Amino acid sequence: EFDELLGQVAAAAGDAFEHQDYPFDLLVQRLNPLRAANRQPLLNVIFAFQNFADVHIDVGAGAAAGAEASAELAPARAFAHAFKTSKFDLTLFVADEGGELLLTLEYDTGLFRPETARRYLGLLRRFAQAVAAA
Repeated sequence: EFDELLGQVAAAAGDAFEHQDYPFDLLVQRLNPLRAANRQPLLNVIFAFQNFADVHIDVGAGAAAGAEASAELAPARAFAHAFKTSKFDLTLFVADEGGELLLTLEYDTGLFRPETARRYLGLLRRFAQAVAAA
């Protein structure tokens, strides 16, 4: 059953990528969802996978005028940052760090308690372990 679910997710993601250039404001206008000042019109849960394995930053960028820029490239890395606000109800950030997945859950404290967020992360861990074991 998991393979079937994974296939459905892959197909839905493929369809979404085909339409990724559709203007967001036109989508909101066309769907015309109910609006509230404290809620996003369409998206409440975000998944952000950060894979910087093949991304490099030119450390010479921003060199002073007339100075020779360094051609040295430094590998990009994910970083931890404690945000004081959440744009969405839930945002799951996943970073690939040397073959290990690091998860951070950002959540709206008006909707979720810290123990609920920790429980969600525990459920994700058990799910990932079960998938890896199968």
